[in-house]
Amino acid sequence: MKNILFVFVLFVSLASSSQTIKYSHKPATVNGCVVRLNVSKQDTLFSITVTLSSEGLFFAKEPVMMIKTFEGEVLRLKGMSYGNDKETGYFFVSGVMVPLSSSKSIAQFPITSKQMELLNQGVSKVSLSTLPIVHEKNFNKDKIGKKLYNSYLKEKEKEF
Repeated sequence: MKNILFVFVLFVSLASSSQTIKYSHKPATVNGCVVRLNVSKQDTLFSITVTLSSEGLFFAKEPVMMIKTFEGEVLRLKGMSYGNDKETGYFFVSGVMVPLSSSKSIAQFPITSKQMELLNQGVSKVSLSTLPIVHEKNFNKDKIGKKLYNSYLKEKEKEF
């Protein structure tokens, strides 16, 4: 059942025409990751779907995402993990087999329209409750806040 939910959430996030916002954190390290964020709308409810690609990080069952704006507002979003998928492969270096693994973890965080409006102030910090350590990323200038807000406005305009 969990695999079906994982595929469903992945499909919804990919099928959505909203813009994918992406950033990298500590690339080429064990706890390095690529974070992809999508804003989606289901009926009248909005959410941010986060896809985490990493070698060692994944979401807990009920993750928390904290977002700090450049104006000092802090948003605390409680979400739900929809699956952790791990792939392992191997490659050869000078005849030695070296293991290579990566994992993909997806979580969805409901967010209100009022909270989405605050993202237009710009995002200075993101914190995700991942395991085995918490993922935190600081931004000197806004890279994701206005993009998330614009994606929200596009989703808001859609009618079925």
